[in-house]
Amino acid sequence: MGNIEYTKKLISLIIATDFNFKDVKRLADIYTKGDEIERETIRKEIVDTRSSLKIISLSEGLAELAYNEKKHEYIEIALTLQSIEDFSLDPRENIVYLSVIWFVMEYLKVDKTKLFDDVVKISSNKAAVYLQEFYGTPPEMKSIKTMGLKAVVKNSKIIFELKAPPWLRNAKV
Repeated sequence: MGNIEYTKKLISLIIATDFNFKDVKRLADIYTKGDEIERETIRKEIVDTRSSLKIISLSEGLAELAYNEKKHEYIEIALTLQSIEDFSLDPRENIVYLSVIWFVMEYLKVDKTKLFDDVVKISSNKAAVYLQEFYGTPPEMKSIKTMGLKAVVKNSKIIFELKAPPWLRNAKV
């Protein structure tokens, strides 16, 4: 087993600071290369430190980065973060972020089957079920549009935003 105290400090650093790709990559590497006990410890630490939203938000940020920089590595880590977070809050929240990841995977022409299979293998049973269900969902049901999101270009970079609900789209506010 690796140095779990180091991993806990790394998680604290990721949670307490602005995005640092090297730290997030290091956490993903420890998780993917670790044994089941190490992975469970990491998942538990995310829950214990109430860091779930930060972790799944980072997965969206990495998906945006993958799209903008056209780097597969970022999308792989984004999906791994979903496994790390373990669908611990409201799984519907994860599904929204997974739709962004899926959108970017399609744009980058990533082998979705292989990547999902690889991440399912290192996930908890609970996360594996959610990931497999998402993967098996018809494409139109996991689109960013269906999830109430839109891709917007700002400063020559794509970001994903929530669309206004239908009853507010044409309203004067």
